[in-house]
Amino acid sequence: MKIFPTLLFCCLLLVATSQTFAAPSAALSTISFAQAKQLWQNGNRELQLAHDQLRGAAADQLIAGQKPNLTLAFNTTSIETGQPTFMKQADSVLRVEQLFERGDKRALRVRAADLRSDAARADFAAAQRQGLIDLAAHYYDLALTQAQLRIAEDSARLFAASVSASQLRVQAGDLAAADLARLQVDALRAQNDVETTQNILRQAQAALAYRLRADIDTTKLSADERWPQAKPPASGASLAAIVERRPDIIAADQRAAAAEAAFAQAQALRTRDITVGVQVEHNGQNRPLNTVGIGFSVPLMTGYAYAGEITRARIDLESAQRVAEQVRAQAYLEIANARGDLTAAQIQVERFDSQLLPASQRALAATELGYRQGATPLLDLLDARRIYKATQLEAVGAHANYAKALATWQITAAIDDVNSVAEAGSQRIGPEKNP
Repeated sequence: MKIFPTLLFCCLLLVATSQTFAAPSAALSTISFAQAKQLWQNGNRELQLAHDQLRGAAADQLIAGQKPNLTLAFNTTSIETGQPTFMKQADSVLRVEQLFERGDKRALRVRAADLRSDAARADFAAAQRQGLIDLAAHYYDLALTQAQLRIAEDSARLFAASVSASQLRVQAGDLAAADLARLQVDALRAQNDVETTQNILRQAQAALAYRLRADIDTTKLSADERWPQAKPPASGASLAAIVERRPDIIAADQRAAAAEAAFAQAQALRTRDITVGVQVEHNGQNRPLNTVGIGFSVPLMTGYAYAGEITRARIDLESAQRVAEQVRAQAYLEIANARGDLTAAQIQVERFDSQLLPASQRALAATELGYRQGATPLLDLLDARRIYKATQLEAVGAHANYAKALATWQITAAIDDVNSVAEAGSQRIGPEKNP
């Protein structure tokens, strides 16, 4: 019977040892935004699909530049069956034909393909821009959730310590049991907040890992929580200059130019192409046996003159021009909104850092001191702690909004490389040691 306790002790020791050795692997793998951007560029699925479109446009350029191929035809008639020399009396014709395009059709076709290829390159740059904005949003969402979890855990630890201390006071008759119950309720709520935030953190890690498409354990993925320092938006170039160099504007303009070339190509269909043919004929029933011939053919267009193709191309041109105008107007609105969001976020961050956080911390410190001295009731203490925690959460939310607004502004306005977002500052907002 003494063997069982020994085995139990060994099993417990083994479990404790395994947990001790497993602890280092649980450390989160913190990556900067620059590192996340590099992983995104190497493995993002949407970016790879956009690159496939770019390769397809290059293939279209190759197709457009080709001339019509030669046509080879061979016909044999007058074959006398049932005779050993049946092919000697046959009439055989070998013909080669070449279509010659007129009206600059090939040049217009090449120009339209080149412009569409330029538009595809601009589309790829626009996809990169939108992808970086999306990446920045999810990266800073993860950083925000990490900070929220630290605040929630700090609050839960504080309430747990308060409950333990209050239990001793209740036993000593220094605190009412009702006050202890209120503390226990808030401690349980704080633990619920921790568990809810942990679940949100797992979702944020998975969302960022999907965009990186890297061999990363999502449970170990962590974002750098150094928030950019709040400062007014850089003036940079004029709004018109910013708009004109955006890749989506370039793509829309290139597509309008390609549609114009396609319209000219449709009009060129009315210019008749010529097919020239050369043939060699061997006729075993006539003299001379071998002859050479030449000929040509042109379409007469007696029934149809490509009116539908021309009308379709004209409509496509007008539509492409309207789309370019629409994209340009949307770009002005997007840039103005991005600048406004950044300015508002900067003001909020400065207000939280200089006024709200210090004021709520001073209020909590005074309330904690009053409660320890018996001059402040428990309800006031709980309210002060809730206000301080809510202010901390709002502060980190403001910093995350500023970081995302700064990244969006820099990418949208193309005033700087987005890597500067991750390196712009080293301010870290989170739970401080409570008074």
